Amino acid sequence: MIIRDLIVKLQAYVDLDEKICALLWHREDIECEAETKDETLTDIEVGEVLERMEHNHDATIGVNWDVISYHIDEVLEKRPKVGEQMEFDFGEETT
Repeated sequence: MIIRDLIVKLQAYVDLDEKICALLWHREDIECEAETKDETLTDIEVGEVLERMEHNHDATIGVNWDVISYHIDEVLEKRPKVGEQMEFDFGEETT
């Protein structure tokens, strides 16, 4: 979710004094956790981690540092390995 979407969602509440519980994780949280693994994530990778956290979380566990670490590992696993040749799909060849 982007901040703009969150603001719109919050503005939909009629009673602005209603109590809610909202926990926010920011890109800096993801970058700091990646640093504990001696890794630096690209902006796209940080976004992917945040999206995975939002869409794949288990409400019985919640989101915590272990969950964030897991999603970082999953994103890092998709990176090409050193020496691995990248494949590109340029569509069908025309003759």
